[in-house]
Amino acid sequence: MTSTETAASLDHLVRQVLLPDSEPSKPVLELLPVPTSCSDAVNTQWYALAALICRHMVQSWYSRISDDPGFVTEMVEVLAKISRDVDTRLQTIDYETALLDGLPYLIDSHFEAVDRAKALQGSAFLPVNSLSEGLRVFRPHRAISGVPDDHSELVYQKLLAQQITTILLKRQKIDSKVAHAFISAILHDVVLTTLFERLSEPWMLYEIIIKVCDLLPDNSKTPEKNDNGGGRVVETLGYLVSNGVTIATETFYAARTYVRSGFDFYEKNSVDPTLADQQDEGDSDKEKENERKTRIAPKPVTSRYFFQLLVNISNIRAKKPLLASTLSYLSVFLEMQPLAVSIRNVVVNSMNKHVLREKTAELILRSARITLFPNNGPMGAPRVLPTVLEQYDIRQNARDALSRVFPPFVGNVTTDIDLWLDHLSNKEVNKLLLYYLCDYLLQLAFPELSEKVE
Repeated sequence: MTSTETAASLDHLVRQVLLPDSEPSKPVLELLPVPTSCSDAVNTQWYALAALICRHMVQSWYSRISDDPGFVTEMVEVLAKISRDVDTRLQTIDYETALLDGLPYLIDSHFEAVDRAKALQGSAFLPVNSLSEGLRVFRPHRAISGVPDDHSELVYQKLLAQQITTILLKRQKIDSKVAHAFISAILHDVVLTTLFERLSEPWMLYEIIIKVCDLLPDNSKTPEKNDNGGGRVVETLGYLVSNGVTIATETFYAARTYVRSGFDFYEKNSVDPTLADQQDEGDSDKEKENERKTRIAPKPVTSRYFFQLLVNISNIRAKKPLLASTLSYLSVFLEMQPLAVSIRNVVVNSMNKHVLREKTAELILRSARITLFPNNGPMGAPRVLPTVLEQYDIRQNARDALSRVFPPFVGNVTTDIDLWLDHLSNKEVNKLLLYYLCDYLLQLAFPELSEKVE
């Protein structure tokens, strides 16, 4: 929340649209249903966005067919119910797998397909005139057929919005054609259309990269990166030592847990009947569940695809084959218990601290509102396209932000990141990537979408 946007101004906005006849002395969150399990700051941002969406939708189409003053109140209750359902679904997602495996794999696979299309474009193997046409050969998607004026993208977005609406309303046992039409229109007109049309702009993706990197630890404060190789060993050791306290602490706790689980295993399999009887009497459902989780070791973080993506971005195999081989060799030991547990704890704790936090949800909701409804006014047109010079500056800032993520022993990755960012320079190609990412995330939150209809 900026200095010009206070809690009182958001309260006034929500009250003006959703609660025009309410008592000014009562906070709006006490008068409205709770939309999420998050803090009041997140819920306030949620209602500020919901208020503007409702005002836009009512003014755009519902007021033409009815002047019922209770309609907005009814739709707010429906939105709050399905929002709580979405909140519950989001809490069940395995973010460790999604952020460290699923999304990096999709991004890297897309970029590999872009490279193949560039290499073969115009040849006898790929006789196409544009990169987007060539990419559709390697990574086709139902939303984008490539046939002019066939409206496949519009049809796909509408069907997707209707399916999600049906799932949400059915789960809440809401049987209302008006509610279905209203929610479906919001998902299509406000969410999906904006998502794919605006976010596919290269400069928009560069800005997103900058914001994501701002959430990650900044490694630029470590010793300067250089390419002469003279201080590489000292530099690498310095970086590892600077993070050694955290690793050592986590390793100690992981080792203690690991040893303790070994003693527990011995006691549970002991031939001593006394110990066996005590164990049988003391077992509970919770203990059995914990035992099951202990037996199933989590996937080592170092084997996650996220690190493969970083290797590909930095091009470390080609630039520093010895370092790449050393890291590959060390990864075998890093995946052994209990060190693997300690490294995973460090990474997961860092994710929770920098990314998976309520402040991130608050920022996302606020950014969506500012983008869709500038100055909290009517739904605005897409942001004015930056000039060529401004787009160049945005890209340079994205390159610098990504460069700060890499540890110093990797060396200067500026040129490699520039080549990597080239993959995002085509809007139609970016749109294909967004569709694949959106499909993946929606299937995590709505597994019903992948169920076959008999």
